[in-house]
Amino acid sequence: MSAGSARPQVDPLVPEVLRFANRLHGFVTERGAAKLAALIEEEGAKWKDAAVRVVVAGEIKRGKTSFINALVGHPGLLPVDADVATAVYLSVTFGEQQSIDVVRRSPDGSGIERFPISADDLVDYASMLGDPNRRLGVTAVEVKLSDPLLERGLAMIDTPGVGGMSRGHRDVALASLKVADALVFTVSCQEPILRTELEFLAEASARIDTVLFALTKTDANAGWPEMLEEDRTKIKAFGAQLAAEASAEGNDDEESKELARQFPRLYGAPFFPVSARVADRAQARAAAGKDDAAEEMRRRSGFADIDQVLSRTIEAREDVRLRNILNLCALVIARLEHEERDRLRVARGDFAEVEEELKEQQRGLEELAPRQAKWRARFGVSVQRIQTEVQRLVARETTRMEKRYRDQIQAATKEVDAIMERLPDDLEQSLLAAWMNLSNELIAKLEKALADLADEFSLDDVRLEFDGLNATDALDEVGVRDRADPEAGKASLLDDGLPLLTSASVFGGMLAKTFGTGGLMLPGLIVAAPLAYVRYKKRHQAQVRQEYMRVVREVLASTRTEFASELSLKLLEARTLIEDAVDGALTERKKQLDDRRKELTAFLKQDAPKQKQLAVETQARIEQIDQIRQQGYELRERLDAKRDGRARRPSGQPS
Repeated sequence: MSAGSARPQVDPLVPEVLRFANRLHGFVTERGAAKLAALIEEEGAKWKDAAVRVVVAGEIKRGKTSFINALVGHPGLLPVDADVATAVYLSVTFGEQQSIDVVRRSPDGSGIERFPISADDLVDYASMLGDPNRRLGVTAVEVKLSDPLLERGLAMIDTPGVGGMSRGHRDVALASLKVADALVFTVSCQEPILRTELEFLAEASARIDTVLFALTKTDANAGWPEMLEEDRTKIKAFGAQLAAEASAEGNDDEESKELARQFPRLYGAPFFPVSARVADRAQARAAAGKDDAAEEMRRRSGFADIDQVLSRTIEAREDVRLRNILNLCALVIARLEHEERDRLRVARGDFAEVEEELKEQQRGLEELAPRQAKWRARFGVSVQRIQTEVQRLVARETTRMEKRYRDQIQAATKEVDAIMERLPDDLEQSLLAAWMNLSNELIAKLEKALADLADEFSLDDVRLEFDGLNATDALDEVGVRDRADPEAGKASLLDDGLPLLTSASVFGGMLAKTFGTGGLMLPGLIVAAPLAYVRYKKRHQAQVRQEYMRVVREVLASTRTEFASELSLKLLEARTLIEDAVDGALTERKKQLDDRRKELTAFLKQDAPKQKQLAVETQARIEQIDQIRQQGYELRERLDAKRDGRARRPSGQPS
């Protein structure tokens, strides 16, 4: 058994439910029910697209990329010892064949371009090493690999380092958690967890429920159990500090209070000691055909435990998707049966009763017309309310961003120049993260509005996919890189030092005249020189901080305008889509009623032998529908039993 094949296998319910859905799809297609067939196809497409997204984050040099390489069984694929490039999302998902695609904004700003690259070029496009010109404008690098966990829907997202001086890196990593199912945070067993890492975890804990720790490089430190305990102690101590600050008298910062409430969830988060180097050896054993040795070595690497946890995460998502498929199939079956039983009733002489029921449904549709007019007005008010909320969200997001950048520059000491140099990159990343947060908020509000309308008009088949809102030109209009003054804070040392040195020289000359010696002038200059440098550094740092905050404020002021405008346009576009979807669904329902009435009328025009034959065929279809329904019931019962069994399973027992 290879290291890869030793991983948990696919739940047999998955192919059975998919075969069941395919059987139903074939049945409705034969019946010419194109609308119902399309619903099943849409749900099938969701199955393929829905992924279990796991964000991998951590400080630079914590073994983050080696962890991903080892997890998917491709040592050396992603560039190791090189931080993920600014503003780049690096995703690893399933593909039959290995491929790497770069997504980049076109140089003229007209759109997005996509092109393939080789594994050797990955370091240039996805990391801070290599040619910076090649990664200019790159927003994502998508790697596809053949791997059992990836095939089941796992998507790994590598993020830039979260600590150090880069605020933008942290914002991108945090924003990615909005669409993630789990966070794997890598810490090294060679040094204890840092405060910058704890600060990131505090923000992360408020955004995602599932956090796992990967304690990396265990092969390099036999004392890793002590380091693990030290990390746990530091996590609890930091949580206590957050709680003390949140409860301090006069603290009205709701964000800090929320962080203090959420952070204790990390106390029980599992740590997984892993060694990417040992996992790579396991992969080499598997490639050499030494399956037993490979399986044992992967177990020793600690990655077998990670495989199990991720497999259970995938399984939980699979169960949700399976339930969604079965729910939709039950809806389709109910509609099919209703129509077939209407045909059978007509064949048995109940046409008048069936016709009256159809007329009643028609009257119900006609009664919706005046309600539609009222709904449009009411929905317009809802859109205005959402727009106001979006503007408030933009203001809140940019205010938070300004505070974070102000805190960062105020806390900085010697590294102000480095922070200033990174400012354009950091701000671009933070703005991209802010856009992600805001667009996700808007999508959630739109989905809620659509769900309310579907409930009001009983439109089960109205579905719109808001996959995400591209920032289009909003980020470019902000003009981050056009605002910074490259000469800011670069005053000459002579500006501060020359007056002090001159004073020292004059003072030394006075002493020489008084005491009759010229030897005192040199000590005066020696004393004055370091004082002049200190004065210069203080002034320089103050100038850099001032310029830093000027750029931040100007960028965020422009951001408020551009983002609010762009999101308002997106909202108006979505309003049109929603209104058209509701109108289209009501029109389709009316057409279906007309088609059913015409079909039943045509049935009555058949001669008696033909009617009898059609009745027999209809009865056979009803029996077939009953068989399909029963199969769906059995699958649902097995899915429920599996859920109940998992709920009763003791903690820590593998599924």
